[in-house]
Amino acid sequence: MIKPVTKKYIAGAAAIVVAASALLVFLNRGPDNYRDKYEGVDLSDSGDLGRDDTYEKYLEKHSKDGYPDKDVEISYKNLKESDGVKVLSEYEGQKNIVLADEGSLAEWEFDVEKSGMYEIYMEYYPVKSRGVDIERKLYINNEIPFFGADSLTFSRLWTDKSAPAKDNRGNELRPTQIENASWTGAYFKDHTGYYSEPYLFYFQKGKNKIGLKAVNEPVAIKSLSLKAVKEEPSYDEYIAASPKIEQADAAKNFKDVIQGEASTLRSSPSLYATYDRSSSKTEPYSASKIRLNMMGGYAWRVPGQWIEWKISVPEDGYYSIYVKGRQNYNRGFVSNRILYIDGEIPFKEAKQISFKYENEWKSVTLKDSSGNPCKFYMTKGEHTVRLEVSLGDMGNILNEMEDSIYRLNSMYRKILVL
Repeated sequence: MIKPVTKKYIAGAAAIVVAASALLVFLNRGPDNYRDKYEGVDLSDSGDLGRDDTYEKYLEKHSKDGYPDKDVEISYKNLKESDGVKVLSEYEGQKNIVLADEGSLAEWEFDVEKSGMYEIYMEYYPVKSRGVDIERKLYINNEIPFFGADSLTFSRLWTDKSAPAKDNRGNELRPTQIENASWTGAYFKDHTGYYSEPYLFYFQKGKNKIGLKAVNEPVAIKSLSLKAVKEEPSYDEYIAASPKIEQADAAKNFKDVIQGEASTLRSSPSLYATYDRSSSKTEPYSASKIRLNMMGGYAWRVPGQWIEWKISVPEDGYYSIYVKGRQNYNRGFVSNRILYIDGEIPFKEAKQISFKYENEWKSVTLKDSSGNPCKFYMTKGEHTVRLEVSLGDMGNILNEMEDSIYRLNSMYRKILVL
């Protein structure tokens, strides 16, 4: 199959065409014609060469279905007889937990008051196993709704085992990455990153059933929820809906620098602190010693990967967030990140923070329509800031490209048959 994205696949496509030509020449050494073989066969209709199980087709099919405004909670009580699944009265500080082993099939049956399109959210605990992402295949009323729902992934939580140590020459050593297993949650999303929004699923009014087939890794499930679809507000709407308060001096004059390597949680063990000695703008900097002074880099490129930091603000108020970053890996491309505050995207504009190709470290921030830095309302105390890899507008382009390549492959196979 021909695949999109990189140049090597284009070369591969050329090789396939050449091979096909050679094959046709070889076959043409046979009989003069195949008239008898195709007698009475209509060859004028090429048929629909595209996929009929894509998410786009699924959305088109349910384009006239509504968006209910109430969530539907699914608990352990809705669990039906399943294979490789058991209910535990207590697990890691939570009660009535569904433990689904690798290879298991867990099924829940529940009532939906109003039919329509919902998002699905799962609260889970990544049971220690091989340390790879948790993968599940989704069934809704005994059917996989579309291509992509058969490979849903849920990340584990990773952190540093200790503070960086130093060798006998004074170079900092990268700490070991360990799993920080704890309760977390995630929406059912596209793991390829073509769609940055959570998947939408149709549920009929009345009885429905959700099945999760374990493809990889065990998991403990606290709950499943059908979430009412809520569109993020624009920045102007966000500011209008935020509390109107008088900024205290402590908030007005507040400034805190959190180093990238000081992240608290990551979605992958490959996202660890590393070093850069090419610029004195990195902190801490040393021209001769290794200093762990940056996070991410080339390893932080896969859609869905995220890094999280903790911040603490002195008073309720509005704060701006600046990110000192550098994207010097993909010339001519833009790297995009989604910003989350305490697990939520505050407004639409936060879905795409862009880092253009640049050899220098730059301070990047979201700006409003007037060019001023966006303000984020935060209450006094500790908060989390997360940046997640996103394809941004490129996702739609790659999705169309993949569909076109699928059609080309279908045409190629049909030519071979003819």
